[in-house]
Amino acid sequence: MTSKREFAQQWLSTALAFGLLSGFLESGSRVLRADASPDLVKLGAYVAWMPAASAGAIFLAFAIAALPLAGWQRSRLTTPRIAGLFGALAAFNVLWVVSPPFALYAVAIMAVGIGVTLTRWAASSTDRFARVVGRVWPPLLAATAVVAIGIEVGRGIHERRALRTPPPAGAPNVLVLLLDTVRAMNLSAYGFFRPTSPVLSELAAQGVRFEEAYSTSPWSLPSHASMFTGRWPHEIRADWETPFDDEHPTLAEAMTRAGFATGGFVANLNYTQRQSGIARGFAHYDDLLTSPRQVLQSSRIGQWLVNTWHERVRQLPGPFNPMYHRKSAEVLHRRLLGWIDGLGGRPFLAFVNYFDAHTRYYAPGTFPDPPRIPIPEQGPVPSLWGAPFTPKATSARYDKAISYVDFEIGRLFDELRRRGTLDNTIVIVTSDHGEEFREHGIFGHGNTLYLPALRIPMLVRFPASAPAGRVVKTPVSLRDVAATVVDLAGIADRATFPGRSLASHWRDSTTPADTILAEVNKGINLPSSYPVSKGDMRSMFVAGKHLILGGDGVVELYDVTVDPWQQRNLANDSAHQAFVASGTRYLRELPGPKR
Repeated sequence: MTSKREFAQQWLSTALAFGLLSGFLESGSRVLRADASPDLVKLGAYVAWMPAASAGAIFLAFAIAALPLAGWQRSRLTTPRIAGLFGALAAFNVLWVVSPPFALYAVAIMAVGIGVTLTRWAASSTDRFARVVGRVWPPLLAATAVVAIGIEVGRGIHERRALRTPPPAGAPNVLVLLLDTVRAMNLSAYGFFRPTSPVLSELAAQGVRFEEAYSTSPWSLPSHASMFTGRWPHEIRADWETPFDDEHPTLAEAMTRAGFATGGFVANLNYTQRQSGIARGFAHYDDLLTSPRQVLQSSRIGQWLVNTWHERVRQLPGPFNPMYHRKSAEVLHRRLLGWIDGLGGRPFLAFVNYFDAHTRYYAPGTFPDPPRIPIPEQGPVPSLWGAPFTPKATSARYDKAISYVDFEIGRLFDELRRRGTLDNTIVIVTSDHGEEFREHGIFGHGNTLYLPALRIPMLVRFPASAPAGRVVKTPVSLRDVAATVVDLAGIADRATFPGRSLASHWRDSTTPADTILAEVNKGINLPSSYPVSKGDMRSMFVAGKHLILGGDGVVELYDVTVDPWQQRNLANDSAHQAFVASGTRYLRELPGPKR
């Protein structure tokens, strides 16, 4: 019988070796499958080491926890049986990634079979197996560390190379703050009855507020791509399972060429992480965090552990809290300010995507609820545009998440002001889309083209140009952001981006409105009753009218100046037949989506 020390070394080294090996095999399988596992965060370059680190740590933690029991049974836990045990666990972890959920029992049977085969192989050459295990785990562990460090070093080199262009003299900074999933109608800066956004209200008083701003799509990827290129969604390849393409230049690319430092800080790890394509052009891009909580869920077995114990472990403090995907506004700002402080005064374009008010609406437990204002059980209460508002059309958690982001933006402005940076910074606050709270029987976003999913905030503060307290009522689009930035920043790529600079609306109050489009392609894995499940949808805003063409050919028309909740469909009203006919023809003739 081996000594306790020899047994412990063999037990732990075998666990670590098989854990690391299974993690690397998992990485390979996910790369071959384009990292398409829907219940795992897309890791980008981190797929090269995070699953190995996660599986290795989990296997080792299990081995340490089970060591007293294993040591008690060490006469039975021979080297071949140890090999079979951890080999079966490793096989299960790898096969689990590539198999469909319904095949879990088949995966378990296959893993046991692999474990039995390893047991027999190790029994035929016990000493050789022990030597192999002892030699395998150190290089695997070293490879994990080398790859992790190499990725960060490579990104640092890329960022330094991007800064070789001399910065433009006297250029302002640019700060684009995008409140993911925040609809204008739930901001007190836009008349909401709860004081959800006092900081943004103050910002509006110091700059320009656009009363009617619309997103180009009711979900994140195409709307972000449209914002950075000035293109309509049908001009861009960016869909449910298709990353943003590189056909059209982006704002970040133009600003980098002009000598600006460019940095993206994003919390939406579904559709703004590097793999989405939205990072194109940014010299510095901060998406996934290399933190213990991130590593924990990067492997399939780690994801399962967190899902299984979610309600218990979500209360854990600090780095062990699995709500890692809620990269909070506070974390974003800390990393943003650290980046700005390292620029040495170079002008920058910084983009921040906040995810706190996205579905599951998260604010720290210590953050206070918004002031409670009584809502009558029946009848309307004051709301945006003087239109009826009922309790069904909001969520207290949603409002609290918005209030939290607003509060943190106020702290960010204080820090920028303290650094003497704020007044020389073009600040644009907007959103990629809104949210629906069953105003039309559907919850969430990406499902319809109704106003709650499309009407977004648009605020611009720049003391050198934007007049304080101005309210622009002419409708504008999210796609106008790129043209606005290059205009106000004074760089040479003004003709690169379609759309119209928002500044034209305060320079000339007679600037006419554009025809504004919003689009969403046929949804996937959604109930057949959802409008987006019936086919590609298109809509247009013209002179207060909102025309929607459904994927099934159904046409809806609303006068949003008097019916912002879109309860009265005017498509069959004889007074609007000419507009419906011409508008429907225009939408039908738009190019189809790029697949």
